[in-house]
Amino acid sequence: MSKQLIEKIREHIVDYELKVLDAIEVFKYQKDRYDINYTIAIGASDADIDMSAFKGLIRKTDGFSYLEDNICVIIFAFNDANQGIKAASNMLSKFEMQYFGKKIYLGMINSQEEEKADKQIKKLFETLCYGIENGMSNIPLDYDEISSMKARG
Repeated sequence: MSKQLIEKIREHIVDYELKVLDAIEVFKYQKDRYDINYTIAIGASDADIDMSAFKGLIRKTDGFSYLEDNICVIIFAFNDANQGIKAASNMLSKFEMQYFGKKIYLGMINSQEEEKADKQIKKLFETLCYGIENGMSNIPLDYDEISSMKARG
């Protein structure tokens, strides 16, 4: 199943990247204008899961957008990389209570780690696919974390 999810992502990557770019536009403006950081998280599952549940678990200042039925993007506003990971962990644990036993993959990147939106999005999908390929479900994976894993071996 996971292999099919990766194939689906790679097949539609251009459309997904454009949707993510659109979803982060306001946050990117705030970063450029006021130096307010944000974290982008992309959630995906090969199970039939209603990803709209994520929308009910985020703050009003955060963003949510569907890429597909079982793939969504969440933008956590006003945070650094550590705060973004904590917010995603909290959200994911609440989500898991509703969908116990379902695999959810979550890739993340913070605007402090990469300032250019196009590179953020590329790294975001790289992180997501790495998590799927390596069976790293139900944990938030940050791009820096997978970079160090790759470097080690």
